[in-house]
Amino acid sequence: MFGCRQQEQAKPSHNEQSPVIADAMPKVTQRSLSAPHLTPAQQEIMLLSPESLNSVEKWIEILPRQQQREHFRKLYLQAYKSVKDDGSIAYKVGNKQRKHANETLREFVEHRLALVLSQYHINLNWLDAKGFAYEYDQAMEEAKQKALQTARQRYEKQLNSRERLTPEQVAEINAEYQNELYELHQQEQADQAKQHAKKEKALRDSRLPFFLLTPKRLDELAALLALKLSDMQYQFIKEQAEKNEAYSNEQKNEIFLALYHRCGEVLENIGLPIQKWEQYRRTGTLKPEQVDRALITISKEDRWKRRLYREHRRQLEHVAIAAGEVQKRIAPYVSNQCFSDWKAAKKSNFDFLKSMALENIDDPDERADLLSMYQRSCSNPQIRRIEMTVQIKGIEEWSEENGLQGYFITLTAPSKYHAKKINGADNKKYNGASPKQTHAYLNRVWTQYRSLLKKHDISLSGVRVAEPHHDATPHWHLLVYFKPYQAEQALTIFKEKAFAEDGDEKGAEKHRFKVMAVETGNPKRSAVGYIMKYLQKNLDGFATDDAISDEANITFKDNAKRANAWASMWGIRQFQFFGVASIGVWRELRKLTKKQENDTIDKGRAIADVGDFASMLQLQGGAGASRKDQQIVLHYIDSDPNEDGLTYRKVVGVQENPKKVVNPEIVYTKTKRWHIVKKTAEEQQISAQSDASAEVQDVIEENDVVTWHELNNGELARPRTCVSNCNRPKIEQKLKNELKQLLGYCTNAHINYLMEGNRLIINRKQYIQLKNERLLMFDLQPNSENDSEQRLREWARSHKNSLNISEEVSF
Repeated sequence: MFGCRQQEQAKPSHNEQSPVIADAMPKVTQRSLSAPHLTPAQQEIMLLSPESLNSVEKWIEILPRQQQREHFRKLYLQAYKSVKDDGSIAYKVGNKQRKHANETLREFVEHRLALVLSQYHINLNWLDAKGFAYEYDQAMEEAKQKALQTARQRYEKQLNSRERLTPEQVAEINAEYQNELYELHQQEQADQAKQHAKKEKALRDSRLPFFLLTPKRLDELAALLALKLSDMQYQFIKEQAEKNEAYSNEQKNEIFLALYHRCGEVLENIGLPIQKWEQYRRTGTLKPEQVDRALITISKEDRWKRRLYREHRRQLEHVAIAAGEVQKRIAPYVSNQCFSDWKAAKKSNFDFLKSMALENIDDPDERADLLSMYQRSCSNPQIRRIEMTVQIKGIEEWSEENGLQGYFITLTAPSKYHAKKINGADNKKYNGASPKQTHAYLNRVWTQYRSLLKKHDISLSGVRVAEPHHDATPHWHLLVYFKPYQAEQALTIFKEKAFAEDGDEKGAEKHRFKVMAVETGNPKRSAVGYIMKYLQKNLDGFATDDAISDEANITFKDNAKRANAWASMWGIRQFQFFGVASIGVWRELRKLTKKQENDTIDKGRAIADVGDFASMLQLQGGAGASRKDQQIVLHYIDSDPNEDGLTYRKVVGVQENPKKVVNPEIVYTKTKRWHIVKKTAEEQQISAQSDASAEVQDVIEENDVVTWHELNNGELARPRTCVSNCNRPKIEQKLKNELKQLLGYCTNAHINYLMEGNRLIINRKQYIQLKNERLLMFDLQPNSENDSEQRLREWARSHKNSLNISEEVSF
């Protein structure tokens, strides 16, 4: 075993220094205060109270960043200056101010920071010390055995060197051998003393907090973990193989499960549990493929590097939250360092996508630009936003047609989960929770609530958006639909679950659980209008330039960037639909361009082709339908084994639900196999010259609307319009504002299409058209939808050449 269980941390108090801090501080090298360039805050402390500077530096030495340390020097000065002159001697000599400032700083270090650090029990540095000791013991034992073997061989050679030896000669040889063994024993004791001293030093050095480790040290630890765990697995399998027993498949699975248990205990003691450890602890068993995957993963150095770096970054960010570095006055949602790292990572990802290409495995001559493929996929935030808008609009239409009542709900965690108050002041109730822990709390409330709804036979559908408060604490916005006669009971149950923890605290009724009914026809209180605001704020910042986020007080574009950095840092899923048809089926059906022989799948293809998610919901059994009741499902196959010999399930098409149809027909949507390769020099040169990879997006078809994104070499040539060129800029801006209110989004293609006098279908019942420079709404007449679809096809074909689109466009 490499590890030992971490001792429980004692609860910090004001009178006794926190053991978390106490263990770490003596090991941190004291920064020189005699340096010629002190910070402004250090200089001011030196002038006010020279004897306080060393103690202040000692307290804040644990903080990883200079910006954080300077922040708390300023807090010390603020507390020092806040003491009023009462005419006492203690005030005149500075004792009263110094005492108050010291107590303020001590409160942070011993309580607030300790609450954060005490949650982390990663003991990798201890593992490093044990690894060193293990290697040293092994080397010493090998040297000892080699010396003993050499002495024995020399002794036997002397005895056998002559045919006859006198008793005196034998006694002399024995004495020499015993003397040599004694010297070896003395040397062994000296080596053990040295080894013990080195082991103690390694153990002392290992007390440095995990979040203060350098990248180089993390790399070393990742290599050590992979090496030791691989060696543990090898030794275990070797022991089993040496038994020379024949094992059945069931016995082999039990052996590997025992190996998983042994490795799992080691990693649990270290503080980095193995995959599926909680499930194994709860059930006592795992599937063989889960065991194999976990054992392979823990033996890979690159996997450990990623995991250690992720844990390291999260600890640093958690400390930044506790230190007050994350708030609207300084840096909303994430610290500035975290935001810089996120932007650097995005730039690195972009450079990778730009330098790589997709190659057809079966036909290497067929290649595609990887970045262009990314931008045409739902990984592109713009396409993802439009896709979700279509989903939400479809849910709203289907719910209205089926008489469901919609509600907007805001769910917020208790005050103890918040590091800061809304005004930026410290929250004294803060329990040290990270955003991930707070999100887990909200998930528990949601899971328990859905379980209660199931017991009461209440179905719900909708979407959930997770976004951060200015101090990085997550909260949820939900759009939910219920049957009208069940709505009151469902909302009452939800409120009870929301207030189950600290529901009687001050302000809970006002802030913890808010409900607002959906109002059809009201752009601000319609489903699309309400959720669109949060899609814009948290996805791609699509909005007018002057749109400002209310809490963080930054533009929507900046808000979206920082919100994405926040979600990436803490591994939080921002958007999630529930109780609706599978979006995966929708995406696969949209890839089909030809009529299908299977009527059900062809119907789904036609529905997805025109962007009618409400009809897709109806086809799949309606909102709240379980997977077994849906008509069309995804078809999976096992992938080819990767370099580790592992396979995974991948989507290759769609089929009718096997639980409803015997031997369903499979319709393949992925008929080619691709792999990623580096671009050739010629391809890279072409990309550099055109630089088309940064902006180009091809065709996006949503909601019966063809959306064209402009190429970076200029806008589309505008055809003849139905308005005067003199008024065109004014009309365009008016159209843009009205379309955003109506649809939640708009593009130049929408505006150009309407300016030509065409009718634009916005749902299955209505269309809009520009007449006399006014945007009017009309009800669809029979066959008008087909007529409009034909107009869209003709318009797309007329612009096909200018868009450089080679493939057939389908609607």
